[in-house]
Amino acid sequence: MRLALIVTVLQLYVVFAQVRNPWTGGLGGPRKTIGSTLDLVKSVQSHPKYHSLQQEKKDEVSAVSAKFQAQRKATKAQPQQSSPTWDNYMAPSVHHYHTVIVGAGVGGLMTARSLVHSGVPPCSILVVEGRDRVGGRIINLPIRSKAYLGSFVVEGGGTWIGPTQDAIIGLNEELGLETFETFYSPEFPPEAVWSDEARPFVAEIDRLAQSVPLENPWDAPGAREWDSITFADWIGDQVQDTNVQEELFVSTTGTIGATADEVSMLFFLWWVRSTTSFSLTSGLRDAAQDKRYVKGSAAVPEKLYQSLAEAGVHFSFDTRVRSVHQSPNGLLTIPLTNHKKMLIAKHLVVALGSGDRQFIEFTPPLSDSHEGWARSWPSGTSVKGFLVYDSPWWREAPWNSPVPFNVPNGVGAVFDYSPQSDRGPGVLMAFLPGDAGAGPDGRAARETLFRAALTLHFGNSVPIAGEYIEQYWGPEVGTWNCIGFTPPGVLTEFGPEGWRQPAGHAHNIHFAGSDTSAVWFGYIDGAVRAGNRAAGEILEANDHWKVPCEFRGGGGKHGGGMGGGLHKVFGEDGFNPWDRSDWASLKNIMDVQAQRMHHVFSAPFFTGGRGAGRARAHH
Repeated sequence: MRLALIVTVLQLYVVFAQVRNPWTGGLGGPRKTIGSTLDLVKSVQSHPKYHSLQQEKKDEVSAVSAKFQAQRKATKAQPQQSSPTWDNYMAPSVHHYHTVIVGAGVGGLMTARSLVHSGVPPCSILVVEGRDRVGGRIINLPIRSKAYLGSFVVEGGGTWIGPTQDAIIGLNEELGLETFETFYSPEFPPEAVWSDEARPFVAEIDRLAQSVPLENPWDAPGAREWDSITFADWIGDQVQDTNVQEELFVSTTGTIGATADEVSMLFFLWWVRSTTSFSLTSGLRDAAQDKRYVKGSAAVPEKLYQSLAEAGVHFSFDTRVRSVHQSPNGLLTIPLTNHKKMLIAKHLVVALGSGDRQFIEFTPPLSDSHEGWARSWPSGTSVKGFLVYDSPWWREAPWNSPVPFNVPNGVGAVFDYSPQSDRGPGVLMAFLPGDAGAGPDGRAARETLFRAALTLHFGNSVPIAGEYIEQYWGPEVGTWNCIGFTPPGVLTEFGPEGWRQPAGHAHNIHFAGSDTSAVWFGYIDGAVRAGNRAAGEILEANDHWKVPCEFRGGGGKHGGGMGGGLHKVFGEDGFNPWDRSDWASLKNIMDVQAQRMHHVFSAPFFTGGRGAGRARAHH
C-alpha cells in the first residue's frame, strides 16, 4: 500500500514538473504556475501560424477534442467526483528548455558542449536537427568497391585541418582522434601550387588582406570601394597575363564555392585574413590541407554527439524548426508541428549556415540587418567528386605525376585523396562544377567530365576507375550553400549588425554556424570557435534554470527529453516522497491545476500525452 502510494505521488509530480515554470525552481503555488501557463497559451494563439496549423490539423484535433469530451462526460457521470482531477486529462505537450540549438553540426554540438562544461544542466539543452544524423556539412561516404567494402571512407564535406587551426587541433586531442598527413609528391614543393607568374599577385593579396580587421571588416580602409567590386574585377584591373587571370579566377572554386566574378573583393580579402593567408589556404604540407582524419572527418561530430548524449543532452532528429515566436517576457516559443510539440526556451542558437536562417520565420521579425544578411546569402552548388582505383597508380612509373595538378577543362585542381593505408585504394578528388550535368541529376555527366580531365592530363593510358562517388550540395533547406560567401554590397550593408550579433528584443537568439567565426571562416576550426562563442554569449546572461535534471526525464541517446518522465531519484530541491505532510498538499495542488487547466487541452499544440513523441535517437 505504501509503495503504491509513493508511485502515485511520483507520477503526479512528474506531470506537474512539465507544466511548472522551470526558471522558478521549487513547486511554487498553483496560481503562479497556472498564470505562466495561460500566458503561454495566449502567446501561442497570437502566433500568425496558429490558425493555419489549426486548419492543417483539423481532423486530428477534432478527434482529440471528441476524446476529451467523452472523458468529461464520463467524469460528470461519477457522482463521487464533484470536480475534474488531473488523471482525467492528458498532459499538455509543452516542453521547457534553457537552450534550444537548431543544427547538429560541429557549431551546434560545440555550443552544447561548452554549456555543459560550464555547468549548464545537460537536460536543459535540446539539439534539433533536420537530418537523421549529426554533422551537418560534414559527412563520411563509404567506399563500396568490393575489395574495400566497409573499410574506407571519403569525406563529402569538410575534410582537412592545418596549421593555425588551434581550436580543432585542441579538440582532436581531447577526443582522441587520429590524423594523417595528406600525400603530396616529394618533388612537388608547397609553393608549386602557384605558377611563378602568379606568386607576386598572391603576395599582394596577402598584403591587402592584412589591412582588414577580423572582427569588423567593414571598418577596413577602402572597405566600401572593395565591397563594390568583385574579385574578378580586381584581377582584370591588376593582372595582364591571361594565364594568371585564369589561375586566380578559378582559385576560389574549391575554397569559397564560387568563381571570382561572384565574390565581393572585400569579402575575399576578409576571408584570406581569416584563414591567415592566401598562400596558406591554397597549400598542402604545412598549410590548410595538411592533414586528414584516419576515420574520416565525421568522427568529430559523432564523438561530440556520443559524449553529449551520454551526459544527458536531448536530441531530436528529422525535425525542422520553421517558426519562432518571441514573447514580451523574453521567452521563445518554438512549435514543432511534425512532432505536435511546442518548445519554450530562454535561448535559441541557430547553428546553420547564414543562408539557412531565412527558412525560419521569426515573429516579430528580426532586425532588417539580420534579415538582410540571411536573404542576401547566395545559394550555390558544390560537388566533391571521387574516382576510386585499386591503387594510387599516378604515384608510380610511367606517370609519376605531382599532385595536386590542374586540368583546364573546368575541373580545376585534382587532389590525391587516398586513405592512409598502403593497402588501401587509390582515390582522386576534384571540386566539380555544380551546374555541370543539370544539377543533382547530372551525376553521369560529372563523372564523364572528371574522367575526361584525367585523360586530358595523363593521356589515353589512364586506368579505368572502379567506382565514382560524389557529394552534391545544392540549394536545399538545411544546406543553402555548402561553402559561403557574400556578393558585393552585402558585407558593408548588413554585416555590422546582421552577421553574428545576438538577435531578438531580448538578445537571446544566437548564431553558431561556421561562417560566424572571424577565424577560419567556414572551416571545421571555425565551427568549433563559433560554438564556443555562442555558448559564451549565453553564459553571460547568467539565467540558468534551477530545475534539477532528475525531473526532466531520460534524454540524450534514448531521447526522453521530448516526452518527460523520471530519470533519476529526486534531487535535493525536489519533493520528498517520505514526508507524509507533502502528500496531501501535492494532491491538492494537482487537482487545482486540473480544474483550472481543463479548458486548454483542445489546443492543437497540446495534443500529446506524457511520454509521447520521444526524440528520435541517432544510431
